[in-house]
Amino acid sequence: MYTAIAIIFYLLCLFVFLQGARKKQRGLIFTSLVLAVLVSLGFWFMDFWGEKLWFDAVGYGDRFWRLELFRAGFIVAGGLALYILIWLLLRTLPASKRPIKRYLPILGFIMGLLWGLSNWETFLLYFNRVNTGTVDPILGQDIGFYMFVLPFLERVLYLLVLALFISLVAAFLSM
Repeated sequence: MYTAIAIIFYLLCLFVFLQGARKKQRGLIFTSLVLAVLVSLGFWFMDFWGEKLWFDAVGYGDRFWRLELFRAGFIVAGGLALYILIWLLLRTLPASKRPIKRYLPILGFIMGLLWGLSNWETFLLYFNRVNTGTVDPILGQDIGFYMFVLPFLERVLYLLVLALFISLVAAFLSM
């Protein structure tokens, strides 16, 4: 039911946006974008509040806030990490390439936020890992390595590859 309501609201936003674009009225375009953001925030808040009520009902309200603070902190940390990596990789560009030095770290920050949003659970599993007591017969590693450590290392590698890709784009743009 909520999905149908969200679709109706988004279609209304699209209709207002298209009317504003057709009539070349910035006010309608701005209104439609603000309305779309408010609808998104409203549905996000309903999900957030439902989760909070459920955690409170089962007696884990403090765990809910710890989880949400870790998630928010990790998302911001991912954005800052990629911003700093790209800034460090681009700092040797000449001053004539100022737009590249200014905007690509911002793009990196946004990509880092998305990376943090999609990988926070993997890091939480890594930080709370345990040994399973079962050893892989071929490589001799504990099975917990494949469940917790290896996905963590892969995600860190993905972040570094993303930073290098954005820096490679910067190198091509600066030619």
